[in-house]
Amino acid sequence: MSATLPNIDEIARWLNAALYITDYRPIPLHEFIVVNNLIYNSKFEVVKDFDFKPHSCDPNYMVPLVDEVVKKNNSVLIFCPTKYNCEQCARTLSHFFLNNGDEKVKEKRRELISHLSRCPAGLDSTLEITVICGIAYHHSGLTMEERELLEEAFRQGIINILIATSTLASGVNLPARRVIFDQPFIGIEFINSLSYTQMKGRAGRKGKDTCGESYLICSRKYLKKVKELVCKKHDPVNSCLVCEQKGMKRALLEVISSGIVKTMRDVKDYIQCTLLYYQEFERIGSSHSKESLSKKFNEIKTINEIIKNNNDIPEPMHYRKVRKTVKSAINYLLKYEFIKFKTSSVNVLEKAITKSIQNMNTTKTVEQLSTTVKSVGSTTTTSSII
Repeated sequence: MSATLPNIDEIARWLNAALYITDYRPIPLHEFIVVNNLIYNSKFEVVKDFDFKPHSCDPNYMVPLVDEVVKKNNSVLIFCPTKYNCEQCARTLSHFFLNNGDEKVKEKRRELISHLSRCPAGLDSTLEITVICGIAYHHSGLTMEERELLEEAFRQGIINILIATSTLASGVNLPARRVIFDQPFIGIEFINSLSYTQMKGRAGRKGKDTCGESYLICSRKYLKKVKELVCKKHDPVNSCLVCEQKGMKRALLEVISSGIVKTMRDVKDYIQCTLLYYQEFERIGSSHSKESLSKKFNEIKTINEIIKNNNDIPEPMHYRKVRKTVKSAINYLLKYEFIKFKTSSVNVLEKAITKSIQNMNTTKTVEQLSTTVKSVGSTTTTSSII
């Protein structure tokens, strides 16, 4: 289930799954952009302005945006680009919200501090200052136990101002009345449309709020890019197994080391189950080679000839990128001795891969070639790869 899958029909076909689509959102979301002292709506019309100068420690009007929600006993989720920014933002806000919450809530916060102090890592110096004010940060620098304690405290309203990195963009159910973006960045990269949609979607708590609000703070020099971000349609989701992203190396190593893949036929079967294979097959193969391979390609007997004449031989178009990616990954794993072949026969490998390519849309058996993961420094003789 996701709100950020523009090519969801393709994903459903790949998974052979039933598809259900709805644009219903139980809590409406209102989107705003803050530039200097002006607040724009999603159509970039000015809807409000701050008629006072910002505090020297709060040049972006973060404090009034937070205070507006907190004084109504609602919660705020603030996204910052880095872990350091999260901690600094928590410390800064703590100076403005010393009186956040009544004595009953503060007693629960003291209990939370006590629980945090009993964690193996001890009590964090920043959390020691901010938690009593109802403020906490959340990022990968915290232990799992610390994060769970803070998440539960946020759900119960003990913590009502939570500052986080993009780790809370998806997967963790922590909705808030208002989501605020401290900057339009994740790390040093400008935020992409998928992450932005996921993060702003945290605004609005079902059963507690009548609406959710998202505020993106940015400087005027980024306004053009922010306009493109807000209006942009999501890019399609693509496989991460392509060569440039090094995903295939890790994927093959994991399935080999876990014993899921043991032969060249297993490799072929595994690859044909990936999104990379499906997308190449559907987007390119459908118009070139779904029905049959070219006559010239069928006549090729060895994989070496295919490689040497890669630009001349009209091989199955949808398999070209897949083969290149798999070959690159296997070469890498062999070079650095992550894997070794039990046999030194290169011909067996060539025949297996050639037959695998030619029969990729059939159930024909390909010649098996056992592979195994061995530690670096093993004395087993390594065969050369393609």
